[in-house]
Amino acid sequence: MVNRKKIYKGVLGLLAVLVVLSVINATQFARVGAAYSYTVSNYGAYVHFLTRDGDPINSSKPVLASSGNTSYSLSLGIWCPGTNKTYTAAFAIVNEEDYAVTLVGVNVEGTGTAYLYIYAHSNANKTCTADKIVTDDDSKRETAAGSNATLWSGTKGSGTWVLAKGDGNTATYDPEGDAATPYYNATWNAANINAWHYDKILDWGYSNWNQPATNSTSDYVWIEICLQIPSTVTSSETAYTGTISFMFESAIEV
Repeated sequence: MVNRKKIYKGVLGLLAVLVVLSVINATQFARVGAAYSYTVSNYGAYVHFLTRDGDPINSSKPVLASSGNTSYSLSLGIWCPGTNKTYTAAFAIVNEEDYAVTLVGVNVEGTGTAYLYIYAHSNANKTCTADKIVTDDDSKRETAAGSNATLWSGTKGSGTWVLAKGDGNTATYDPEGDAATPYYNATWNAANINAWHYDKILDWGYSNWNQPATNSTSDYVWIEICLQIPSTVTSSETAYTGTISFMFESAIEV
């Protein structure tokens, strides 16, 4: 018998992402703060974050970091209206459970969320944005069938992604999802980061970093965050706050 369990806060896993963004007005020396402040939490040890892309303001940190290993923030930088900025590998979500879990959706609540685009996808070096605001090179876009899922595009998306069962080892993530070599290693970054980060040392069987995550096969998926800020933004708001929650579901045979 298959017992489908919905994974919500306090049950199995709910990830909420804190996004911090400041937008400056192009008028001479005038500055309009538009700070996106969202809560980041991981309830339970079933899924966790893996950082990769760097902070555009502080090059010593990834965009995703935590000062206390409980609440995480995603610092997207300071950009003018009319800017399009994409983090193709803002972070990955890694499953460590002994069964598959499905990322069934993202819930974004708060203000200023219409500028956010969130995707689950295969290749950390490719963008999911279909139009050419990011790149004119088709080889740098996720175009293969099943290679990406739209979770949020200014409003709620309908994409889903299945993470294969994990191996219970937070220091690894596996494109093949078989808990055996080859796999990729991760390094724990402590002070002011407190997150697992992808390891550039290829010593576990792969010769490159281009192995894609595959829906239903890999135990992880890359999360792309894209900001599309209209040139017409003239809001006097100084802060936008809310939450971005990743929700999961599992199908377990009992």
